[in-house]
Amino acid sequence: MLKFEAPSGAKVEVTLSDYSTSCDLMKAVLRAIRQGGVGSKIPENIQLSDLSKLTNANLQDLGGFADAVIDVITSKEVEELIFKCMERCTYKDERISRSTFEPEDRRGDFLFIAWEVGKANVRPFGSHLTSGLKNIFQQKKDDSPKS
Repeated sequence: MLKFEAPSGAKVEVTLSDYSTSCDLMKAVLRAIRQGGVGSKIPENIQLSDLSKLTNANLQDLGGFADAVIDVITSKEVEELIFKCMERCTYKDERISRSTFEPEDRRGDFLFIAWEVGKANVRPFGSHLTSGLKNIFQQKKDDSPKS
């Protein structure tokens, strides 16, 4: 369980969704990014190893990454799955639903909470991705013909 404070100060508790819902969310996020054509917009000088540095980058430096975020935020499929994931979460000790964000003063917390819930549910699927890709690329490098 993940506990944090929303920008408004509200206490939020995130409990992971079931495998199927989390996996569907991961796929929906990837589809939203792919449909937006982000691949051709990513600056060529950004490498997989640079991803952790993006938090300090200017919006202009992010190129297609900003577009990817917009594509994910505007995806109805992602929104539906985020709300399904939120069913196991609480906001001010109440189960989260769409009506949680009906009061105007709570709407500022929505994107922040949606991001945290999405990240918590998708992150486990990629937890070994970087090391796995590193091993694959290292293997290919080692297999290349020697001169």
